[in-house]
Amino acid sequence: MDKTAHTRQEAEAQTLILPARYEDWGRFAARLDGYAIAEEMRLVEAMGLPQETGIGALSTWAWSQIRAFGETGQWPVETVLELRLLLFFKARQLHFCGEAEHDTFKVVHSLLKAISQRTGLPYADPQAEVRFAEEETLYAEKLRTSAEMPISRNRPPQTRTARLVRLVRRLAGFNDL
Repeated sequence: MDKTAHTRQEAEAQTLILPARYEDWGRFAARLDGYAIAEEMRLVEAMGLPQETGIGALSTWAWSQIRAFGETGQWPVETVLELRLLLFFKARQLHFCGEAEHDTFKVVHSLLKAISQRTGLPYADPQAEVRFAEEETLYAEKLRTSAEMPISRNRPPQTRTARLVRLVRRLAGFNDL
């Protein structure tokens, strides 16, 4: 396997092998330094905004792409490298901020499928959609039951929204609550 790419040229020269299973996407995403490459590609400037560096260069651009995907269901990027930068961003976001797994799945699974379609490389984990549909059903049930649970007497009063936020954080692995 190639070393981590730190420039656009290195990333485009890498031999790509998509993960066989959805759960292995993080290692694939880590094969490039998305911060350095996003800065080198000047993605934020291409949006008509002042150039940013490091994480700012990647996050400003990535969030705009993810919002567009949410609205249209299509990735508004032109290259496979840009799709890979979005995967890198999701991996870093998940590492630093956490997120509900079902939210991550929708974005990451669609990115892997888009890379597969554009490169002709195989990515087919037919069980991924089944596994995550089951998890999403369980997640929805937990949200429903938590909204119906009485508030504990030994905690300060909470709104329903606060309880849902606590549940989502707990499901995402944050046990500091």
